[in-house]
Parts: sequence; structure tokens; C-alpha cells
Amino acid sequence: MQGAKVSIVSDSAILTAALEQSISSTFGSVRHVSSVVELLRAPDWQLTVSVLDAADPKVVTHHLMSVSNKDDLARIVVLMRGNQTVLDFRDLLPFVGALMPNGTSLEEINLAARIVQPGLKLLPSDAFSLLYSAPRHAKEDGPQPVKLLTERELGVLQLLAEGCSNKTIARRLNVSDSTIRVHVRAILKKLKMQNRTQAALYAIGNQAEGTAGSRSPRDQD
Repeated sequence: MQGAKVSIVSDSAILTAALEQSISSTFGSVRHVSSVVELLRAPDWQLTVSVLDAADPKVVTHHLMSVSNKDDLARIVVLMRGNQTVLDFRDLLPFVGALMPNGTSLEEINLAARIVQPGLKLLPSDAFSLLYSAPRHAKEDGPQPVKLLTERELGVLQLLAEGCSNKTIARRLNVSDSTIRVHVRAILKKLKMQNRTQAALYAIGNQAEGTAGSRSPRDQD
């Protein structure tokens, strides 16, 4: 993973120095950023892993949720402080790559940065109940019924629910990666979701109720 970049976002010089010493052994380039606002102004922030010390959950949530493409938040590791809980970051759970409890060791933060770098997700166990309930708290113009999806889109959605990447889905359906990207965009638009994580969780919920996933992902368009 040498050569990958990490941004440490914190106003604490002590924490920054400790994190830099730990993370620099794994990543090729580590830089210090004083605030989330400064991070989002960097032209390449979407391409780096960011370890974000969340001193104020409301401020952090406000600025990160203002990003137009929420998929760009997938490489952010959020560090909770003090008495902060998962509820303080509820709106960010579907988007950020990792949420680390207060007291997490430097080694664990380093591991989290490595996990989110390729697009994987790491959350506390008590975050999953909030994630699974998220689609049921959607606003009035929220998710539309899965019956709006085509046969192929239903198949792609089913594989998203299984945690498959675009490349894996393309290989299993014997189509190109670009074709799968088109299908995923169509699914998100029809279900009025902001990212693939929300769509996958919605699919899992519908499968549990017996309203989706009954058609094979190998069915033709």
C-alpha cells in the first residue's frame, strides 16, 4: 500500500503526531489537515484516505453531507471522541468508510485506513441496526417499489445485497463493468437512493419481506 495517500484531519497536535507515526509505516504519504473544511477544499481529497478526528459531530456531519457525490466519502475514517455515540453520526453511517469508537488504538485506526482504502466498510456493531432501519425513515418522496426495476436491474440489486463489487457482478453476469455501472445508476435513480449501500440494505429488507429477489440475476433484459 506504499504510495497511497492519507490525510489526518485533527486540531490536536498530539493525536496528529501519533497517528502520523503509526500510519506512515503503512502508507507512502501522510499529510496534516486542520479541519474538515480544509480537507474538502483539497483538489484530490476524494482520492486519499482521510482519518477524521470528529471533535464536533454536528459540524463534521454538516460539511460531509454537503458533498454532492456521497460515494466520495467511502474512504473517510471517522474517529469518535469522549461520550460521542453512533447516534451522533447516524446520517453519515451509509456513506463513510469507517466509524471508530473512542479509545480505539493507533493500530486499529491504521487497520481501518487500510480497510477503507479499497472501498470496504468498517462500523461498530450497534451501527447496523440504524443502517437497516434507515430506508424505513425515508422522506415522503423516498424509495419507490422494486417493481419499477427491470429483470436485469433486479438481478444486479440482488448481487449488490450480497456485497458484490461492480467487477464481480460484471463477471457473474458476463457483461462489462461499464454496463453494470449503468445498471447501478438506474437502480439508484429509480429507488431514489444516494449510494449502493442504501440500495443493498433496501434490497435485504425487501428480501426478508418476500417482495424482492425472486428472479434470477441471470435473467435477460
